[in-house]
Amino acid sequence: MGHDLNETADAFARLVLRRATGRIPPEAARREEARILRALDTEGDPLPAAV
Repeated sequence: MGHDLNETADAFARLVLRRATGRIPPEAARREEARILRALDTEGDPLPAAV
């Protein structure tokens, strides 16, 4: 709880569930995905580079 990457994973899981059950249209899901990624990017901790 409170860890940025864990919170992001939880947000994506909720979004996927809403999308899979048809409770959110595709365009709205894409906007929500972009919002989640922007929020992660602004946390100040860059994601580790792939090795």
